[in-house]
Amino acid sequence: MRLPIVRILFALALWAIASVSALQAQETINYGSVSGRVTDAQGAVVPGAQVSARRTETNVTVETVTDADGRFRFPYLKVGRYELKAHLQGFADTTRTLTLTVGSAFDVPMTLAIAGLETSVSVTSDAPTLEAARSQIAGTVPQTEVQSLPMNGRNFLDLALLIPGVSPTNVGST
Repeated sequence: MRLPIVRILFALALWAIASVSALQAQETINYGSVSGRVTDAQGAVVPGAQVSARRTETNVTVETVTDADGRFRFPYLKVGRYELKAHLQGFADTTRTLTLTVGSAFDVPMTLAIAGLETSVSVTSDAPTLEAARSQIAGTVPQTEVQSLPMNGRNFLDLALLIPGVSPTNVGST
């Protein structure tokens, strides 16, 4: 009589463990990363420069310092628009703006110019930043599009076709 109760309790314990593991596996990815190198006008690396990433929607700022090779890295930044700023005493501050999407990994070079008595550098337009670190296709479909677009067959995976570079699978091939 006790043996079936033990088996039932054991099965329930295994089911609970499997349920928790399955829930953790369903976490969404909403991060991107930014790294780069800070150099001076002649191309020499600038160690010890303070680099900050400020999310413009929330004004949350994350800071780091460049290493001996002038490199910096922000591995887990939430998706959104950011302003990158590099600062070191004796140099003029440099600012770059970019938009992080899901899973993006940008390599952003930053060049510091020698500061004069009262110099201010203001960049109004940057060349588009290319993501060379990854070859994946990632994007975000806005909620307004999800709600307003008709869905032929009600397949939510068809929303992925709205992202540039995504093509439908060929179900007729083997």
